[in-house]
Amino acid sequence: MKKAVLSLLIIFISGLAVNAQNWINFKNKDGAFSVHFPGKPQDLSQEVAVENEDLDRVKVYIYMYTDLGTNLNYLVAYNDFPIGYYVEDQAATYDALIEELKAKSEILLVEDVDFQGEKGKRLLLKLEKKYFTEMRVFIRGNRLYKVMLQNLDLKAKQATQNQFFSSFSFEPYSSAVLKAYSPSEDNYAFHTFQKPKKVIDDEEIDYKLYLQTLNMYQTKNTKSGGTFLFEECEFSPFYKAYSLDSFYSSFRDAHVLWNDSLLKSESVLIDGKKGMMFTIKSGQLHKKHSMLVDGNRLYFLSGYSTLLDLEGEDAKTFFTSLKVNGNYGKTTPFDLYVNKTKLLLKQMQNEDFDTRFRAKEALSFVVFDSSDVPDLCNALKRTYIDDEEEDGVRRSLLFELQSLNDASLIDFYDQLYKREGTTDAIKEQLLINMHNSSSMKKYSYFTENLYANPPAQIQFNTWNFFGIFKDSIDFGAAHFTKLQRFMSNSSYRSELLGLASSLAKSTAGSEAIKQNESSVFGYLNADVDEYIKMLKTDQYSYKSEIYSYLEILNYYKAPVHAKFLSDKIAKSKAQNWMKTEAIYVRIFNGLSVKKKVKNKLLSDIDTRYTSLLMYERMGNLNEVPKAYLTNEALAKLVIRNYFSDEEEPPSIINVLGTLEHNGKTIYVMSCSYGEAWDKYMGLVGNFVPGPVTIKSLKGYSEWTEVEVDWRAQALKMLPDFDLYAY
Repeated sequence: MKKAVLSLLIIFISGLAVNAQNWINFKNKDGAFSVHFPGKPQDLSQEVAVENEDLDRVKVYIYMYTDLGTNLNYLVAYNDFPIGYYVEDQAATYDALIEELKAKSEILLVEDVDFQGEKGKRLLLKLEKKYFTEMRVFIRGNRLYKVMLQNLDLKAKQATQNQFFSSFSFEPYSSAVLKAYSPSEDNYAFHTFQKPKKVIDDEEIDYKLYLQTLNMYQTKNTKSGGTFLFEECEFSPFYKAYSLDSFYSSFRDAHVLWNDSLLKSESVLIDGKKGMMFTIKSGQLHKKHSMLVDGNRLYFLSGYSTLLDLEGEDAKTFFTSLKVNGNYGKTTPFDLYVNKTKLLLKQMQNEDFDTRFRAKEALSFVVFDSSDVPDLCNALKRTYIDDEEEDGVRRSLLFELQSLNDASLIDFYDQLYKREGTTDAIKEQLLINMHNSSSMKKYSYFTENLYANPPAQIQFNTWNFFGIFKDSIDFGAAHFTKLQRFMSNSSYRSELLGLASSLAKSTAGSEAIKQNESSVFGYLNADVDEYIKMLKTDQYSYKSEIYSYLEILNYYKAPVHAKFLSDKIAKSKAQNWMKTEAIYVRIFNGLSVKKKVKNKLLSDIDTRYTSLLMYERMGNLNEVPKAYLTNEALAKLVIRNYFSDEEEPPSIINVLGTLEHNGKTIYVMSCSYGEAWDKYMGLVGNFVPGPVTIKSLKGYSEWTEVEVDWRAQALKMLPDFDLYAY
């Protein structure tokens, strides 16, 4: 099913001009509308060419009356969106129509109108830049209506007001005739509005999904324009649901998006079996779905239209009409509610690549629990032909075991690590599992195995491999000297330098670096040379070791190394942000930096926050202009930095006022991206009397618009500020 943003431009046709007679009430049952014309309108309906990758032409129904006596052209047109399309975003559809009109006409006015529960547009324009015209456009479900009054007098400055627009009205939909439809296999049947269009999907099967669509049929209710969908899906042989009700509820909830409203949900009988039906409101669009689980199949029926259409008898017939032949979908033994772990693990041992691949992909939806641990541990004791691969069976299973957070598994990890034939790829993942274990044994097991029998290379777990040493500064500092044995290994060095950059921010960590300074910077020259070489072919090159050196030297003073590194970066093709980091290193290490450069770092709003933190760390805030250190200036800077973590920084930041909270002052901020943009509320704290510690200030926002009573709004945010501000 595709979301439609087709505008289907109005066709302007010169019809037969006649003198107006008596006004008549024109009703169109299929179009579900009525309107007054000065006389009987001409039917000028035709197919219209559209620019769409799937479509060539769309039928537009056009009814027009040209009044010779008044030089007025009356027109009502409507079109349904084609099978397989529905209007999800009305605003985008209106915008597309208006843009298309601009190409040939002069738009004088566009305004929103509400009409019989639908939101539409009223336009004043000059067609072909010469005929004054008023137009009303409405979207009702998947049907687009255009109501137009055109003045054919070139001198006219307005269209004469009469009963035409006020008489236009939506009418109830006419009843459709539904007929039973069965695919050629004759395995099931359902009622449909017209012969459905079968959708063929040539894409490869995604085995990460627990449901695969076997067949999909699209149809349309020509009386309402509503588009309807029937899907036959097959469950993965590895999928387990805890109960029918829990499956229905979770499947329903997955279709209710964050900005949707669930209007109705109920159990229904479909083919004599328990199913579910639910209705969703998404903006101006309504969606209705029904589903039935039968054997290893899920049948899912959907409708996209107005609520009036979806709650009608025609739609009810469609949603509950499914009939499934007795044994269809039950030829293969399948129980939706039985644990499939043993089957999954057996398939993972299969030598056939496709079979093994399908089983591994199923890990994306299979949920293990404590009862599966014995089977998983037994499977992990075996060897597999993909043990050296990143997504090998055993690495995949170990990754899944982390989510169980079973403390008893730490002993198993240790035993498996020590088993003969355990590959480096498995060792890597085992060390990560040990680190993430809730057992306190993890510290001794991790270090013992790492020092006694480390992986020759870190291939796959290259992020936070030494995270266990960052969890506790004292633990990391205590082991830092022993870890230097890995510095010569390039695959370890990046992670080890990352650890050093974390330790450098503490007294104990800095002392550990001092004791191992020659080792920490032993490969600085080689790493810098490699980085400079990379920059010659790609100025956006990034080498994590270089960034770690800069971070270390922003906290640990080593002027010789700082000068070498900053000089090299200054003369290189490194990006500006990297050169700025090198300047911070020079300032912190007491190296020469021109005063105008320091001042620029402070005056530039993008670098001021980091600069202030550095001056504070050095105890040199007295060198900073006082204007940057007022509470209001700091509050603006902190909230700007907070927003920058999520989006571009706001361009307009103002202080609304302050609140007292737990003996500290909270600044309430208004942030926006321009005068025409929404103003978002932000909080900054915690300010205390006397000198402010900049690093202790925190920002927080819920990205909600500032309300008139901003103080009450801010008070409600304080509990979350305490929990989530940073």
